Amino acid sequence: ERLGIGGVSMGGEITYVAIVDEPRLCVATPILGSPEWELPWPESPHRHAERFFPVALFSQAAENDEAVPARYIRAFHEQLTPLYATAPERLRYLEYPDVGHSLSPELWETARQRMVAWVERFLRE
Repeated sequence: ERLGIGGVSMGGEITYVAIVDEPRLCVATPILGSPEWELPWPESPHRHAERFFPVALFSQAAENDEAVPARYIRAFHEQLTPLYATAPERLRYLEYPDVGHSLSPELWETARQRMVAWVERFLRE
């Protein structure tokens, strides 16, 4: 009855589209994945912001990511903010400064721990 999803890079992009397509999802944690696809496809998750709430969404991005620009993830979270006004604790965006797509082993561990904590928090509701 309670489903969560998470992924890194392409897995993060799949996480966003899964939210659009799977109404049973209640928590999602994409890392270094973009909700805005480069090609102008109508299926791009950023075109379906209204389908995200009340999924507990925690996105992690890297400021200097050369593969998945943080600006797309940041802009999407800004777009989602008013949709989460009744439950702002269910939406979180974290951007790691001065790093690219290849996080250090220590930062990967930090990102993983944050992802697990988010899932544990909201999957139990």
